[in-house]
Amino acid sequence: MNAKAVAALTLLLLTGCATTPPELVQEAKAQTYTSKQEPEFAAGCMARNLENKYGFVVIVRRLDKAGAYQVIVRSGPGFLLAYSVVEPQDSGSKATLWVSTHIRDHEQLAATTAKGC
Repeated sequence: MNAKAVAALTLLLLTGCATTPPELVQEAKAQTYTSKQEPEFAAGCMARNLENKYGFVVIVRRLDKAGAYQVIVRSGPGFLLAYSVVEPQDSGSKATLWVSTHIRDHEQLAATTAKGC
């Protein structure tokens, strides 16, 4: 398959997929997980789970002064797989996770993300 055909196929596959966190939040069903860890450590745990199991590109950033963090998961430039906001809670943190419905096994990906965190 030549380069133009591969590029066209890739574009077709990605059409309609969320590319920004607000788009994914609109598209996907939110799932909530709780953790006994502080938000920074829970977000880091989620990132390690995805990097180790799938090799995804994961960015963890502080979201606000209140101590919330965001976890942005991409398979490459322009394709957002999952997005999470991890917020402080009384005894740890609460993570709200959105996983693209374009991923065949999005429920398993969500479970893997939060496992052990």
